[in-house]
Amino acid sequence: MSTLEEWGATITETTAYRTPVIAYNIPGLRDSVYQHLCLHVSGLGDVEQLAKAITHLLTDHELRSRLAENAYRHT
Repeated sequence: MSTLEEWGATITETTAYRTPVIAYNIPGLRDSVYQHLCLHVSGLGDVEQLAKAITHLLTDHELRSRLAENAYRHT
């Protein structure tokens, strides 16, 4: 997870391989993805919120599949 990108190229590259994304809700990352393509973590550096998002993505198979497919179609 990058926090220093101005555009979020890693997100664009990742979604091309049907990999769901968890991204901080910060300029650059926020601007390079849409809500239906990834999970946003609102607090930059909030490790607890990040852990919850990771757990949610790993345990909710339907969500993970939907985000992955939406991301792939969008790229």
